[in-house]
Amino acid sequence: MVSWIVRWNGSSRSSRPKSVERGRVLSSCEDGVALEGGEDRMQREPVVAGMFYPADPGQARSVVVRLLDQAKAAVPADGFFAGIVPHAGWTYSGATAAKTFAALAASGTPATVVILGAVHSWGVNRPTVYARGAWGTPLGAVGVDEALAADIIRLGTGRIADRVRAHAEEHSIEVQLPFIKYLFPQARIVPLMVPPTEDAVAVGELVAE
Repeated sequence: MVSWIVRWNGSSRSSRPKSVERGRVLSSCEDGVALEGGEDRMQREPVVAGMFYPADPGQARSVVVRLLDQAKAAVPADGFFAGIVPHAGWTYSGATAAKTFAALAASGTPATVVILGAVHSWGVNRPTVYARGAWGTPLGAVGVDEALAADIIRLGTGRIADRVRAHAEEHSIEVQLPFIKYLFPQARIVPLMVPPTEDAVAVGELVAE
């Protein structure tokens, strides 16, 4: 499974969704997907597009739209700021993931989505952030919230690694991104791989705070 937590646009309490009053969302962040400083920075390209989901932009968009349209009836009335989604190919898990993303979209427009992904890669023994640059998707690039990523690493006090290469072959986060790009084209992400270790719970609590 893959978990995510979002940060909403707007720093004042009056500009946030009502669920903020219940402490269910995080604080503000800068808008836009342009990489910081306008520089040409590294970008992780998709590795399972064409296998787990369509690589063609038109086909990927069509499937996302269809899955989200089918999911609308399942959206709860009450908003929320975090969710858990599966990470298999869309044929098997896309409908379930779409229900969760549709519910998030009904709750507001996040500025940043922090994605805590499952780990299938050998050698990733502690939570690992992709802290800079962008991730490519068939629907366009999604920029990393580099400031928030740096804060998470700093507050992790040695529990969280900054290893871009560790994300090279992992699919659990990648398969979620076309949904995020379609629903929230200006949102940034913080990709965080979390293996099933003793640090996992502590890192989840840190990110939520």
